[in-house]
Amino acid sequence: YYLYQGQCPEIDGVDDLKEFRLTQEAFRLLGFSDRDQQNILKIFSGILHLGNVEILPGSSGKGDSESSSISPDDEAILTMSELLEIEAEQIRKWLVSRKIVTARETYTKPMNAESVREFPYFVSRIFCLHFSYFSGDFRSRCFVQVHLL
Repeated sequence: YYLYQGQCPEIDGVDDLKEFRLTQEAFRLLGFSDRDQQNILKIFSGILHLGNVEILPGSSGKGDSESSSISPDDEAILTMSELLEIEAEQIRKWLVSRKIVTARETYTKPMNAESVREFPYFVSRIFCLHFSYFSGDFRSRCFVQVHLL
């Protein structure tokens, strides 16, 4: 979905392979290993596949507008879970539910399809899973780079 909204996956005058190699070189200049680059690209690819996840309204029967679900066979979820190395069932569960913790109890509350489809919500859920690794590693590399100059 995110890649083809403009109906044209190619841009005149842009060499994707050349641009990709320039991106890889920029990562190398910042001190990212090939493995780090692969992990970053897997995260971004997972997020792009997230845009293809089909959110189904209702999960508990007819007229249920307060919940939503994702098919166990949804190819985008399966690809995303493989890329991000997270169990597909866990992704399916937590993309359509939220956890509410009070002083005494913890509740799992379903979310309606409209709420789940909001892109910022999707992205925040995925980045919460991986951001600490990426941001901490990136900040430490930049800090070292600056002080070595």
